[in-house]
Amino acid sequence: MITLSQQLNNSALGWDVAKQPNPCLWKGVTCSKSSLITQLSLSGFALSTYNLPVVCEISSLYSLDLSNNALSSISEFIKDCGGIHGLKSLNLSKNWLSGSIPSHLGKSKALEQLVLSENNFSGEIPEQIADYGNLTLIDFSVNNLSGSIPHRIGELANLEVLILSENNLNGGIPANLSSISTLSRFAANHNNFSGSIPGGLTRYVKNLDLSYNKLTGSILEDLLSFTNLQTVDLSYNLLEGSIPDKMSPSLVRLRLGSNSLNGVIPSANFATLEKLTGLELDNNSFTGMIPPELGDCQTLTLLNLAQNKLNGSLPAQLGNLKSLQVMKLQLNNLSGDIPVQFSLLKNLSQLNISWNSLTGLIPSSFSNLQELTNLNLQHNYLSGSIPDSIRNMNSLIELQLGENQLRGRIPSLPVKLQIALNLSSNLFEGSIPHSLSSLTGLEVLDLSNNKFSVNSF
Repeated sequence: MITLSQQLNNSALGWDVAKQPNPCLWKGVTCSKSSLITQLSLSGFALSTYNLPVVCEISSLYSLDLSNNALSSISEFIKDCGGIHGLKSLNLSKNWLSGSIPSHLGKSKALEQLVLSENNFSGEIPEQIADYGNLTLIDFSVNNLSGSIPHRIGELANLEVLILSENNLNGGIPANLSSISTLSRFAANHNNFSGSIPGGLTRYVKNLDLSYNKLTGSILEDLLSFTNLQTVDLSYNLLEGSIPDKMSPSLVRLRLGSNSLNGVIPSANFATLEKLTGLELDNNSFTGMIPPELGDCQTLTLLNLAQNKLNGSLPAQLGNLKSLQVMKLQLNNLSGDIPVQFSLLKNLSQLNISWNSLTGLIPSSFSNLQELTNLNLQHNYLSGSIPDSIRNMNSLIELQLGENQLRGRIPSLPVKLQIALNLSSNLFEGSIPHSLSSLTGLEVLDLSNNKFSVNSF
């Protein structure tokens, strides 16, 4: 360790044999009860490849974290550290490593965790990775890897986490991943995967992220129904068809936005989704009404049904979503009044129902929404005046009411308005109130296409 302290001598580490002869007390060093060095955590110390061979002389090492350094080559490391028979955890993320991922990671078959994310690795994932049968975690995300996922990866019977996000991988999703009974998280988002999603993929997987790919076909009946399933993100693909009726009661987040899905939003299961916090079905072609049963999802904090072909009225039952923070329903064919029950959404911070065919008045009880920061009711057929009570909405920073049939005078408005105040293309008349000059933080003000008097303001 004296040689090691000399090699790694920098102010950040502060390793100094003269000041502290016991290496077990050095920063980033963990020892066993018998004073053998078992773990080195040297993240963020600007270490270079030059330092690595000395680290590899520690035969008792089973965990090595060299993430967030300046390592530029892995070949010498594999040559030297590959001889550590008991090495179980290796983290080389956030370095400058390039070239392909080595097909042989040394003599040790004990390796359980391999993290090579956020480097410049290219080429294909070596199929020899399956030779390391004890692997529980593989993270190759944020590299330049290409090719397909090796079929042999299904042989890793102990694999719990597989993260391949943000690469240039292509081909299909291997069906044999569904046979790994230990696999709880599979993330392969932001790649070029194509084809359909294999059946049974979520038999054991709890967290699935295949967003931002080129996956086609429909969502199979069983994909959302396995009881262990917690989060699913299939957004930004080319999926078609309808949403299966049956969903896992353990579901916490479901993201299916920006696909080509259609049909009605199934209503049967929502009462059983007691853990659901996020539902995002935006930018699809769903038709029919918004299911009133959504109001039974008491834990829901985000509801995004924007940019579909939904019609009918807004269900008053959505006012039961006491935890809701964001509701996005814009760009649909919704009609009827805004339910006064929406005023019960005390935690709501964003409400967007713009670009629909809503009629009636803006509920004066909206002033109860004290957490609301962004209110967008633009491009509807709302009538009447802006409620005087709106001045009491103390958190409001954006108010979009343009392109409606609102009339009367402009009341005093919340002084925190900042992003925008849009009252354009309505039927407002009289003077533009001097109170608008108190909105000193306002970035955008649009009062165009109204009936204000000439000597206004």
